[in-house]
Amino acid sequence: MLAPVPPPPPPPPAPPAPPALSFIPAAATPTIQGVARVDSPLVASVGAWTPGTALGLQWFADGTPVSGAVGTTFTPVHSISATDS
Repeated sequence: MLAPVPPPPPPPPAPPAPPALSFIPAAATPTIQGVARVDSPLVASVGAWTPGTALGLQWFADGTPVSGAVGTTFTPVHSISATDS
């Protein structure tokens, strides 16, 4: 006589779902006003974000961060300009 075949084991439990976000921060697209030329000030506006959101600014020249240029205003100087347009 043949022995009965046991049933297959049950599948493993599903992994837990990732936690749901309690909020999605409101985000704005930053804008820059001014003309990018030597001695002409530029002004960045970051817009409205969810309260408590930490923002940082960094100005770049030719793809390279400008040392110390981390505020909302920046005036390019000749020593960091590729052209004097």
